Amino acid sequence: MSMLVRLGAMLVAMTVITASAISMADAQEKPKDTKKPAEKAPEKAPDKAPEKAGKVEVYKAKDGYRFRILDADGKTIAMASKGYDKKDDVIKVLEQLKATMSTAKIEVKEEKKEEKKP
Repeated sequence: MSMLVRLGAMLVAMTVITASAISMADAQEKPKDTKKPAEKAPEKAPDKAPEKAGKVEVYKAKDGYRFRILDADGKTIAMASKGYDKKDDVIKVLEQLKATMSTAKIEVKEEKKEEKKP
């Protein structure tokens, strides 16, 4: 019985010590906004480092004009699958590609595995 009393007293003491060690922060008051919502200045986006931009090169190849898309480090990430007769044709294709990519949704298609029949 005395062991239970000592255990209880020890738990109470630990609770008091723990509770006194943890200080509660006072609540902070928000400053009153004197401006009307329409008068507030627009919020700025957080400053972050500007992203490095890649580039698109149009060049003359053996089979006509082609393009390659380079990332910021100069590595090729895409290129034309065929040559075009005129430089203007390549530029039109690039404009179509730019419009498509700005609104396109990424869709991942899973490859179907064929079952082997014994």
